[in-house]
Amino acid sequence: MILIKNTTIITQNPQREIIEKGGLVIEKDAIEAIGQSKEIERQYGRRAEKIINGQNKVVLPGLINAHGHLAMTLLRGFADDLSLEDWWFKYVYRRNRALRPSMFTGVLCWLCWKWSSQGRPALPIFIIIRTK
Repeated sequence: MILIKNTTIITQNPQREIIEKGGLVIEKDAIEAIGQSKEIERQYGRRAEKIINGQNKVVLPGLINAHGHLAMTLLRGFADDLSLEDWWFKYVYRRNRALRPSMFTGVLCWLCWKWSSQGRPALPIFIIIRTK
């Protein structure tokens, strides 16, 4: 059990509450308790395996990476030794234009599995395929 005390906590509850001088208890991989630091310390302090003083720190929810380039997955490892500009304009852009819908089926299945196994709750998908 980890206890973080004396910190500012930004919540995602319906009120979007910000708790000053807050305390947080983490048990395994989940938040067990959240509230005022003194109360959290009183209830969980003796059982905590680790206590972190979060003074002058902020605890906030994890953020979601909602940015992805699915087509680039097909080109992973291709021309990695180039500058970004050369990589994009001389190699990737031309090859990206040659991609067809049938090439994405397996990649989409793999990416859905990969993103979900990393704990990402969503996979934003937008694909523009030129047919002419």
